[in-house]
Amino acid sequence: LLGYVALHAGIGLLFLVSNFLRIGAGFIASRRITDLRLTRLWLDYTLVTGAIAMGLVLALPALVTMLGARP
Repeated sequence: LLGYVALHAGIGLLFLVSNFLRIGAGFIASRRITDLRLTRLWLDYTLVTGAIAMGLVLALPALVTMLGARP
């Protein structure tokens, strides 16, 4: 799960770098903000999945204890 989140976070960083380069080159304007919206959507998704993954990882010892480590 954490590898999945790390992969998506890395891709999100590439989106951010791409956006900064496009802003610097003048390709992003008030009428052309789709790239920024897609980046925001991607990073929001990554944040939510990261929170869920961290919650599962942190809850795993309690779940194993609650189940009594039975097969």
